[in-house]
Amino acid sequence: MKPTVTVASWLIVGVQVLLLVVIAVLLKRTTDDTLAAATNLAAPHEASTHLQQLKVALGVVEDTLDVYLDDPNAAGREQYEVAIVSAYARLADLRGLPGRALAAADLAAIEQTLQQTLATFARIEALREKDGPELMQGLVSLDTKAPLYEAYRRIDEVIEHEKTLARELDAGLNAETSRLDWILLAAGLVALLLQVSVVALVQREQRRRSAMQAALRIQNEALEATVVERTDSLVQAKEELAWVSQRALHLQERERHNLSLELHDQIGQQLAALGMILQHVEAELGDASDPELRAHVRDGREVAKTTYAQIHDIAVNLRPAMLDRLGLVPTLEWYARQQAARGRCRIDVRSARLPPALTTDLLTATFRIAQEAVSNALRHGQPKNIEIKVHREDERLELIVRDDGAGFDPLATLAGDPSARSFGLLGMRERATAVGGTLAITSRPGAGTTIAATLPLTVADAQAIAPSEPPAVEPQAPLPSHSPLV
Repeated sequence: MKPTVTVASWLIVGVQVLLLVVIAVLLKRTTDDTLAAATNLAAPHEASTHLQQLKVALGVVEDTLDVYLDDPNAAGREQYEVAIVSAYARLADLRGLPGRALAAADLAAIEQTLQQTLATFARIEALREKDGPELMQGLVSLDTKAPLYEAYRRIDEVIEHEKTLARELDAGLNAETSRLDWILLAAGLVALLLQVSVVALVQREQRRRSAMQAALRIQNEALEATVVERTDSLVQAKEELAWVSQRALHLQERERHNLSLELHDQIGQQLAALGMILQHVEAELGDASDPELRAHVRDGREVAKTTYAQIHDIAVNLRPAMLDRLGLVPTLEWYARQQAARGRCRIDVRSARLPPALTTDLLTATFRIAQEAVSNALRHGQPKNIEIKVHREDERLELIVRDDGAGFDPLATLAGDPSARSFGLLGMRERATAVGGTLAITSRPGAGTTIAATLPLTVADAQAIAPSEPPAVEPQAPLPSHSPLV
């Protein structure tokens, strides 16, 4: 589903919610108007009821007045007075109506009729004190019922007015009620429409999410398949790279061995022969020969001797013969003495619980790692003490080379610019990995360096993976003490 469709759908829902809010406001106002109309409608009915009660009270006044006129005695007078008090009480109730009350003029007119009735009664009382024709003439001329009839008429007019007002208010209440019904109906319809819209949107959103999840699941499956394929390819490439690396290291060692033998057996022997020839020439010249010529012959012998020593050192560094003949620890001790003399530092070799025989690859890897660690320490760290410790731990051979030199940051060195990386560190790790081991480098600036290699003792020689390897040659022997160049 496109984003614009979703926005439009939710916009419709928002409009519906807004309509519901407007309808709620209208409903509140209409409800208030309906309640007000109902309250106003009660006022005319209540006023009519009190007017009817007042009219009844005036009827009682009329009746008691008739009784008193027929038989003027104390009891009749008392009933009349009670009726008058009751009529005034009803009038007071009319005045005390809450909300919309009667018109003040109507109340004043009704009250005036009561007062006129009282005035008439007072005149009757005054006439009764007279006797004879004057009393009869006064009673005939006095209209005792006129004020009450006027009150009846005025009350009937007010009651009719209140009924008309009640009908108008009732019509208004019916209109407000009808309006309220329509608003409630509209609110119900909008609420229903809103609910339907929300349900439709939720269902559409669920379908969209289901479609997205299905698409995402398909993409994940494709990605997982690609990752598996790439992982298999990387594993295969890693295995091939490890094989190539191990093969390259083996070939390097073989070339070192061959070159060492070549230098020692051919060039070294030729230099030895040259030294013997020069020694023979010097003996033939004797003391009587030209001193300058004898000096040149001696210089030639020294050059041959020096060159032979250098060739010997190069051959030994390329592949120490004693590594195959004497073993790991004597070779490390010989190498430590050499490097201690050159680097002017103390190098100690410690060993414990070594097996009697190690495979060629394990010997080579262990010696090369120790050689590179010591060389790096002397070249970069300027240490005063170096310790080489090699021992057996279960089925593993552990080599630890520790120095107190300047130290460095291994992460920055290994992860930095490739052009600035130390190939010695990478080479040590590669040699440890080639024989199935691990290498740990611990160092920080100013705190020295520790190289720890853990190598399995069950390491097969490279011939197992390189069947084209030439047969092993005899280990070279050290120079004889009677060599003519010594």
